Amino acid sequence: MIKKILILAACISLVNVGLVWAEEIAATGTTPTAVAAMEKSTPALATPRSVLQAAPQAEKIETLLDGNVYAHGGYAGPGVKVTTIDGKTECMVGGRFGCIMNHNINIGFAGYGLATDQFKREINGTERRLGMGYGGLDVGYTFAPNSLVHVTFQTLIGAGGIGYAFRTDRWSTDHDQGHWESDIEGDAFFVVEPMLWVELNVTKWFRLCLGGGYRYIDGVDENIVGINAGALRGANGEILFKYGFF
Repeated sequence: MIKKILILAACISLVNVGLVWAEEIAATGTTPTAVAAMEKSTPALATPRSVLQAAPQAEKIETLLDGNVYAHGGYAGPGVKVTTIDGKTECMVGGRFGCIMNHNINIGFAGYGLATDQFKREINGTERRLGMGYGGLDVGYTFAPNSLVHVTFQTLIGAGGIGYAFRTDRWSTDHDQGHWESDIEGDAFFVVEPMLWVELNVTKWFRLCLGGGYRYIDGVDENIVGINAGALRGANGEILFKYGFF
């Protein structure tokens, strides 16, 4: 009787071992003994988990731009600016162009010149017309550039010049009436102009931008040009047409 019980227990054990092996073969396509032997004899064929655990992790490199510069672009476009000079509404025309890094960082140049002549005054008994222009480095940052409508903050830092033209009544070969001639009197100045833009992605290569900001000017000699720096400072609004790869 005891002998029969021992034989039955041995058979049950063999059946359990057989089921375990069958399950391993179905899951891995090989036997556990073969896998263990392969790993022991050939470390290069170890399981992926063991390889990952053994491999050292690469140290992350810190950079200023939080990673490599993975995207480059550029833009250019004309702009029309409405501003105030000495309390009068004036119009300036110009444009901006530059490069774009990682879709957010904008670095370029901008320049504008006075297009209207609302500001006139008498200097030394002669009517003078104001002429002014400025330009310089243009840097900024675009928030959520892939959104249909997004915001860009940009600042122009540079220099400009101001001078006057005077009216002459003399005759010339190409004019039958008096005309404006350049005056040698003028002065240079320093300018900083921060702008906040709301941009609309019209297409992948065109953006319509509406912006507003303030023009700060310093370094104008009123004794030379008849107007001080405070009169040249003022708020402005601009419409800009950006073309490029964003």
